[in-house]
Amino acid sequence: MLFDIHKPLFQDDDYPEEEIEAYIAALTAGFDASPEAAALDADDARIGLIDATVRYGASYQGVTPATMTAADLDEILFSIFPRKVSCPPEDAVAIITEQRAFWRFLKREYQLPEAERCLQLLGDEAVARLEREMGDPANFGMAKGLFMMGESMGFDVTSEEGLNEWMHTYNAMNALAREEPELISRVVEALEAESRSRLPASKKKRKQRRKRQKASRRKNRRR
Repeated sequence: MLFDIHKPLFQDDDYPEEEIEAYIAALTAGFDASPEAAALDADDARIGLIDATVRYGASYQGVTPATMTAADLDEILFSIFPRKVSCPPEDAVAIITEQRAFWRFLKREYQLPEAERCLQLLGDEAVARLEREMGDPANFGMAKGLFMMGESMGFDVTSEEGLNEWMHTYNAMNALAREEPELISRVVEALEAESRSRLPASKKKRKQRRKRQKASRRKNRRR
């Protein structure tokens, strides 16, 4: 039986979390089995943010992909993602590539009238625009800012071990800042200098990081 993408979820300003999560799971399962997703997998272009796109649409705008407009998608990708999603700016290519595949799937499978306008939004300028927004610290929410700070100092915040190490360091830095406010800036500079001196991550390491990120999102999705 074909998934009912037009299923109404929002009534009386309620947020039916279980129904929304079931909707997301069914829709993303359909996408995962699609030829559009298979092409992404073949090119190693999956970043695993389609469920976040649908969830943010539901929680922030009260829409599903069936009712989502290009303006809604614009806000999700270029305002909410930079604030909430802990990805480096260079992941903009993968994010936009995955979004294009998803909206092509929605256009083919469900003939959504807004899908073509959403695809137009994801045109040639979308990657550069998202890179700018994802890289602007002014757009970061508190949690993302903390993650990105740790990453800039060389901590692997996508792994549990690296995140714990960063949080321990961050707490120690806060304690030091209270006792020695002039010393903390030198500590930060030293950590950033050490991080810059390391060689850029190889393609293999970036792939491993993405796998950990996707595994973490799947784990959070099941909670």
